[in-house]
Amino acid sequence: MYHHTFTSDLTLPSMLNFDPRIEPISRSTYVPGVVGKVTQTLSERDGKLIINGSTNEVIGITKGVHKPKPYRTHWDNLLQGLRDNGFDLNNAEVRWSIIEEGRKIRVELLLQRYDYEHILGEPTALCLVWIDSMDGSRSFHVEAHIKRLKCLNGMWGVEETCSVVLRHTNNLDTAAAGKEAASWPRLLEEDAKFLQYLKGKYIHADDACNFLTDLSTKIVPVRIPGSVRKVREVKIERKKEKILHDLLESYSEGGMGNTGYALHNAITHYSSNLSSEDRLTLGLKGRSAVSTRLLNRDDWGRKAIRSDEFKELVDYDEFQRQAA
Repeated sequence: MYHHTFTSDLTLPSMLNFDPRIEPISRSTYVPGVVGKVTQTLSERDGKLIINGSTNEVIGITKGVHKPKPYRTHWDNLLQGLRDNGFDLNNAEVRWSIIEEGRKIRVELLLQRYDYEHILGEPTALCLVWIDSMDGSRSFHVEAHIKRLKCLNGMWGVEETCSVVLRHTNNLDTAAAGKEAASWPRLLEEDAKFLQYLKGKYIHADDACNFLTDLSTKIVPVRIPGSVRKVREVKIERKKEKILHDLLESYSEGGMGNTGYALHNAITHYSSNLSSEDRLTLGLKGRSAVSTRLLNRDDWGRKAIRSDEFKELVDYDEFQRQAA
């Protein structure tokens, strides 16, 4: 279940094979005229507990329409939906990222049966990503991208065309994602053509580095000296900036040159992989910390590639004109 390990066994991990249970929230409190504490049940407006049926551990609180179902139901129905709509799952591989003892998951299904080497000129495969949660923090989400097999970078497209998001309601039908995904292998050919365009798109090294520096900035609250007030300031995460700049240099000098493809790979390498230092540091905190960082980086990478700033830098309009 380590984040970097693919396996041909599509069986749901035992840690995820549990039935969620919904229970009212109770609390112990003192009541005037009564000796000792009494147990009171809170109203449904205050929410209900989501319980792991195997461990009896509380894994979340639901207040709205969130209706958790077993992961195995989502997984089995998703696979069946893919098969029913023509997906060839022979020789498929999967890797599981399990977060907070199953509260959230990120799963990659690698389908090397579908490749785009005829367009990109290098080994690739279709990768389906399933993101889900038991605690309601994530909707049921399935998305496809091209996986560059040499480095396992998830090569996200700039348009969100291969994606389906479903809310956790009583009517949730994860098999429907299989029907939605039937056209994705063909749609990913357009992403492959865009990646091929990036191979020939010159980007000045300074412009690429400045873009990566912008991706390394965040807004943080800073307390004003002698006051309880805080102001918002822009902070550059220098360690992250250096990693991204080093990745850009590595891909550029490794044969890609100063191109949009090198920039794309620098971003997706950071969002798809963890360094040995990351794995060692986070590994001390448990597998959940590793998976959480990868899930957050996955969100960050997709947002970066689909940003207006990236599209402008690589002149996405030019690609669209050429493709027309």
